[in-house]
Amino acid sequence: MSDYWISVVLGLIEGLTEFLPVSSTAHLRIGEALLNISLQDPYWKMYTIVIQMGAIFAITLLFLGRIIEFFRTFPHGEDGQQSFWNHPLTMTAGAFVVTAIPSFLLADSIGEHLESIQFIAWALIVGGIVMWVVDAWSAATNRRCRTLSR
Repeated sequence: MSDYWISVVLGLIEGLTEFLPVSSTAHLRIGEALLNISLQDPYWKMYTIVIQMGAIFAITLLFLGRIIEFFRTFPHGEDGQQSFWNHPLTMTAGAFVVTAIPSFLLADSIGEHLESIQFIAWALIVGGIVMWVVDAWSAATNRRCRTLSR
């Protein structure tokens, strides 16, 4: 398969998985492995970085209005019903810290397993099970998640 068609396939994988609650990076890695692309090849590593930067840029542009609105209405929210603690910007910062600290502490281990297809597969399976359990629990207890798209 030519590099052009590989790029099209990987672009489709990135585009389809970017908006789903799954890891687009993991799916790109699986796609590369299925297409017999060496995960060590510097060209394809750079391609993966660039295509994901494009997706992040596109999402930022898509939600730019909402992002500006979050900053404009901080800390009380659009309806004046929020506080510093429950505003989306504060919750995003909290989620970042909760994710960044373990990621920083486990950076060596993560880097060691980042390109292991078996590790990626297990992470997707475990993550899927966790999402299913949380969804089933919230449905069983009649709990609803608040949306940020008011």
